[in-house]
Amino acid sequence: MKRLLFFFTVFLACLDVQAQELIVKGMLPTNDLSASQYRTKDSNGDFCALVKVQLAATGAEFEGNVVKPVEQKGGILGIYE
Repeated sequence: MKRLLFFFTVFLACLDVQAQELIVKGMLPTNDLSASQYRTKDSNGDFCALVKVQLAATGAEFEGNVVKPVEQKGGILGIYE
């Protein structure tokens, strides 16, 4: 019985650590000048690219060469990479 309870607890703990993946549904051309108006440099002194992501969820975290902080305006996140 103890062994079954242990495996059940480990199984539930593993379910909590899984992450979600995002899929790009589309890209649209824009005349948004935010990246040139609000230039941001990385740790090497190079200018970053601005990626804007529209999400309905809150509390999203991004991995990679992300320059903090991630700006949020409404449902659109501005991520400098």
